[in-house]
This record gives sequence, C-alpha cells and structure tokens, in this order.
Amino acid sequence: ECTNIFSSGGGIALSEMVKVPFLAKLPIDPAIGKLADKGKSILVTLPESQVAQVFRKLVEELTKSKEA
Repeated sequence: ECTNIFSSGGGIALSEMVKVPFLAKLPIDPAIGKLADKGKSILVTLPESQVAQVFRKLVEELTKSKEA
C-alpha cells in the first residue's frame, strides 16, 4: 500500500522541465531512519523491502547513466 503524503508528480514534471531523466520514486519508510541511526543499511538488513528494491533500481540507473 502506498499513501502519498505529498502531492504526486512534481518530481517527474520537474525532470521533464529541465530535461533530465527521472530516476526513481522513493517511498518513505520509517525503517530507513531507525536503521541509519544504528549504522545499518536497509539494503543489507531488509533486502526484500520495497525501499531496498527501489534503491537497487536507482543504483542500476545511475550506473547506466555513468557508463553512457
């Protein structure tokens, strides 16, 4: 389930306006802050979480753009 606490679509609109790729839409997950406070990565601790999956996709997109 996803609840948009901010208005939706602003990042995509801005990326189109300035002609840069829109790389990811990151969900807000309280686990990120809690794990970061403990010095732990959500990618390692909760690798199957929605946030971790989005982060991995973001890294893939950044790597592709770096190689291009």
